[in-house]
Amino acid sequence: MNDGVSTTATLTAQPAQGAHAERPAALWILAAAFAVIAVAVLVADRSLTPEQRFAVFLQSGMVP
Repeated sequence: MNDGVSTTATLTAQPAQGAHAERPAALWILAAAFAVIAVAVLVADRSLTPEQRFAVFLQSGMVP
């Protein structure tokens, strides 16, 4: 037969505390990692002069 409804289960206006409380920290860590990678790419790109950047583009084989 089916079990009866539990009388200890009640509806509340508060959300249940669970594993989702840890997620904002992981999200901030991921955002910080993306920011560090973006800064590293920008610094590496800034070290090239326009002539060097054009030479790299020509050597990459993407010339039409």
